[in-house]
Amino acid sequence: MIGTAAQAGFCPGYGVNARLGWPQALLSGAAVLVVSAGSLQLFQLSHATLFVTALVALALTRLALPNYCGIPRPRLGAPAWDIPMRIVLAAVLIVALTSLAPIWGPRTSDVLATLPVLGAILSVFAHRTEGAGVATECLRGLATGLVGFALFFFVLNILIVRTSIPLAFAGAACWTALAQATTLIFLQRK
Repeated sequence: MIGTAAQAGFCPGYGVNARLGWPQALLSGAAVLVVSAGSLQLFQLSHATLFVTALVALALTRLALPNYCGIPRPRLGAPAWDIPMRIVLAAVLIVALTSLAPIWGPRTSDVLATLPVLGAILSVFAHRTEGAGVATECLRGLATGLVGFALFFFVLNILIVRTSIPLAFAGAACWTALAQATTLIFLQRK
């Protein structure tokens, strides 16, 4: 849950500075993520409190992200190496984080495992080819989708000590699917 709340911080950290270009926006988002995760680790918060914190942070993220609709888009188009590069970058980051887990320990590794690797890669590549507006909308989508992610682990934490592992995962997946379906209905009404 700390990682989810920290990811919620990454999104506006990146989005607010997206007009400056993707390198500055990425550094800003990463800085907010590190400060958020570090701050939340200082407290011994219950799982329920962290869940509520993550939900509030995600809601505030959607509100805090700027709307860059009026900014001209570069429309560079994706080069042939775009998708393979995204795959390679994601794999390298995931392997690096996994390799360093024994050094950093379980608590820090848990937070680092939720780094917005895919969200950052998608945002940077969208930013580079389509501009700040598309990158910010990508982050808005990430924040929306993370509600289901947070709910999955909240429900799993409750059920795994009360039922079998398969039932706990099935229950968490059902609640997540319900949350995502509800989100989709809500977004389609806008």
